[in-house]
Amino acid sequence: MYLLLDNSQQFEIKLQPSALTDTLSKIFKHLRHVPLPFHEWDDPFFRSRQSLEEITNQLVYYGNLVGVEVDRSRCLQQDQEYFNELHRIYEKRYDGSTTWLDYHDHIHRCEKKPPDVWLSLDYREKSGPLEKPFEWRWKENFRTTVEPGDVFIRWAELGKTPYEYWRDFEPNEINRICELAKPWLIMKPRLLVTFDPINFMENKKIDEFNVWWAQYHDRWCKHWKIESWTVTDMYSATLVGRIENFSDLEHHLRQGAKPTKIIQ
Repeated sequence: MYLLLDNSQQFEIKLQPSALTDTLSKIFKHLRHVPLPFHEWDDPFFRSRQSLEEITNQLVYYGNLVGVEVDRSRCLQQDQEYFNELHRIYEKRYDGSTTWLDYHDHIHRCEKKPPDVWLSLDYREKSGPLEKPFEWRWKENFRTTVEPGDVFIRWAELGKTPYEYWRDFEPNEINRICELAKPWLIMKPRLLVTFDPINFMENKKIDEFNVWWAQYHDRWCKHWKIESWTVTDMYSATLVGRIENFSDLEHHLRQGAKPTKIIQ
């Protein structure tokens, strides 16, 4: 499989043999003629250059496009309760359109958390008909660390992980927890490429979270018809493959090149 850039460069994605990559290969065969809807904020080097004020201005812009009046001052104050309100608007009004996804992306970008350090190759709504229910056998590829050049996928649901729910001071109410906090339900062909080592468990308040989670875990799992869901599950990536010459890819991205397509 190959990633194509708009400057005619291409980079091989060497897939790691597994049941998951067998499924992904079939999906990407269907997507091979579909242009990648790449946004500048999918590029980690673009993200690192933007200030909170610039990101907030973009959130205000995308909010206007979907009819949401965003309070700029509360965003700049990093008001998590307000971000929760903006997330709820998205949760209730999302209609499958690209504009709502852009609005949602920028809520996450404004929130007070370390920026993602990976390249995102996301077909967004274009891949919807090809998405697959998550299969538990794919957990054999779970890992909490990735290395430069690794290509992986992660949880990406309409909602929050239980840890994010707790971290963001959402209500301690089991019905709302079951409504907003979700396990991995859908496998989406959104590939992520890291240029730095990542430990997804780093700086997580695991002991504090587990005390809180113990109150709700069994009822939440019963609701979602799963046996268990730990903080390790929540923060595991699923390894797909590697781009060996990732440093060359980084060079071209820093020079302004943009991904255009993934082909078999």
